[in-house]
Amino acid sequence: MFKRTNTTPSIIVFEGPDGIGKDAFIAYETAKSRKPVKVFSYTSKDANTAAFWIEQLLKWSHYSQEGYQVLVNRSYFSELIYSNILVNRKCRLTEDDEENLTSLMKTFDVKLIVLLPKNTENTYTQLKIRGDNEEIISKWHLILEEYEILEQYIEEKRRAGEVILAVVVRV
Repeated sequence: MFKRTNTTPSIIVFEGPDGIGKDAFIAYETAKSRKPVKVFSYTSKDANTAAFWIEQLLKWSHYSQEGYQVLVNRSYFSELIYSNILVNRKCRLTEDDEENLTSLMKTFDVKLIVLLPKNTENTYTQLKIRGDNEEIISKWHLILEEYEILEQYIEEKRRAGEVILAVVVRV
C-alpha cells in the first residue's frame, strides 16, 4: 500500500472522523514547514469520483515537484467511509478505483496519517458542542468504526512485512 521513508514526505494526507483535529494538525505542519505550503481540503460536495481523485493526486504531485509541502484534509478514503454510512450517499468509487488510487498514492509517495481519538466520548461531545451536522453526530460512532477498520488494514499490512507510508495517530 504505502512505503515508509526517513524523510518528511512532500505530500501528507490527514484522514479521520469529523472533529478529530485534522485542521489543527495541518496548521501545526504548516507552521513547522521549511518549504512553502499548499493546503487542500475536500468535502462530500466535491466530485469524489476516481477521475476527480486522480486529478487531485496529479495536482498534489505537481506542487510537490515545485518544492511545496502539500497538506491535504481528507481523501478518497472519506468517500469510501462516509458514503457507506450517510443517508442518500451512494459511493462514487468502485473497489477497482480504490485499488488504483491506493497504487497512485504509493507511486507519488503520499503519506497517509489517520487520526483517531484516544477518548471517543470527549471527541463526540465536542462535535455536539460545536453544532456539527446532526446526521454526522448521530452516526459518528459508525464513522469511527470504519476508520478503525482502516487502522486494522494498515496494521495488517505492516505485520505482513509490507513497508507502508501510513500511520495511525491517537489524539
